[in-house]
Amino acid sequence: MNYWLLVTSKENFKFDREKLDFKMQGISIKYKNSIKKMEKNDKVAYYIMGLQKFGAIATITGDYVEDHTKLWTNDDEMWPARRPSKPGLVLEDDELIDAKKLVPNLSFIKKKDHWGVYLQGSIRKIPEEDF
Repeated sequence: MNYWLLVTSKENFKFDREKLDFKMQGISIKYKNSIKKMEKNDKVAYYIMGLQKFGAIATITGDYVEDHTKLWTNDDEMWPARRPSKPGLVLEDDELIDAKKLVPNLSFIKKKDHWGVYLQGSIRKIPEEDF
């Protein structure tokens, strides 16, 4: 089993939570090689940029698909590189976990003073202990 960090906007996180129920994960086509490396039963943690918080965990349930059907709210992206998933833990707005409080304990963040750069991009594999 692998563990992943998926970076999302607050608008798309809200849409995932309220409309899609975290049943599909999508990213830009330029990151398709990363999402293709995911396997069934891999775990995904969601980091909400802008808020600098973690908000959900999901499990990958199916194979890679490329689908250009509009699902998310972001006007400039289709997020066609996709994997079906099921929600695990989904937090409400008042329950979101402040990333800054976790930074000292995250091993994939090597330079703690510049932690934000490690939480950029769409997707990254992370160690099990950080998940």
